[in-house]
Amino acid sequence: MTSNNQDNQMDKSTTAYCYAVPVQGYTNTRSGQEFGFRDFWRVLVDFKWFIVVVVFIFGTVSVMVALSITPVYRAEVLLAPATGDNNRQGGIAALAGQFGGLAGLTGISVGGGSDIEMAIATLKSRKFITSFIADFELKPILFESQWDTEKNQWIVEKPSLWHKFKNIIISRPKKILTSNLAPGEPSPGKAYNTFRGGMLSVLQNKRTQLVTVSIEWKNPQQSAEWANALVKRLNEELRQNKIDEAGRSIAYLTEQINQTSLSELQNVLYRIIEEHTKIITLAKVNDEYVMKVIDPAVPPEISAKPNGKFIVILGLFLGVILGIFSAFLLKTIRNWQEAETQSEK
Repeated sequence: MTSNNQDNQMDKSTTAYCYAVPVQGYTNTRSGQEFGFRDFWRVLVDFKWFIVVVVFIFGTVSVMVALSITPVYRAEVLLAPATGDNNRQGGIAALAGQFGGLAGLTGISVGGGSDIEMAIATLKSRKFITSFIADFELKPILFESQWDTEKNQWIVEKPSLWHKFKNIIISRPKKILTSNLAPGEPSPGKAYNTFRGGMLSVLQNKRTQLVTVSIEWKNPQQSAEWANALVKRLNEELRQNKIDEAGRSIAYLTEQINQTSLSELQNVLYRIIEEHTKIITLAKVNDEYVMKVIDPAVPPEISAKPNGKFIVILGLFLGVILGIFSAFLLKTIRNWQEAETQSEK
């Protein structure tokens, strides 16, 4: 019995020693208690220089990234619907309500007119933007890396072996309008996507009906010039469209007057012609016929992106997080090593 009791006591002492070894390895925690603030602070103090180095590296990299990125400037034009537009259309709209039945006998529509949605749609359209890029010769500026300024021609890159291999394996449709382009020149579709997708922004306030047209580009002077030129060109195109439309209406109405013998209908048609004549007159003398410029674009002094301060702050924050995480990871590895060393003894 005595020997059995001694054996049991030896087993218990051995088990207690085995359980005690890991506890000695984790000196930062106390039995039955969670990891506390004092233990957290002790890890930070022990690995303070390691954390400082990690933060310094991340901060330096973030500063280099912020300085290496080309700044982009945003020039904005604030527009409002021309105040006299509703009044110009009001005369024809009144005739539509008063004599719509008589005018309908000849198939004439006396209502309608341009609106702000039409102006925005025109400004975003492929036809308008492509024509703007071509007239202002913006391709060499938009695709600067593909343009040889010394030779004043497009750079023709020789296709790589991988490109030739893909063309052999994958049959692709031939490019459209290739014959109209110089060798190496970007297509009008690519120029439109570059300008419309990455540079031009059109925002409308539904409550105030104000429209903000903005151009983002690396050159602040060019961004302001292009924004103002876009708005000016938009007004010119819409104004000319309205003049042409009113002229065609007058020609058609004059033809209808000669074909009808009803004096009352002739009076209605004459009044409609009078209203269209007013539209032509106002459109010719008013440069801002559809969209009125409230605040023209000026060359911005501060870049819109990238936000250098944000990049640096983000880099420092990531450095602190990674530094602390790495410090705790190293502390854990060190505790495991100490525990294994003590268990071997």
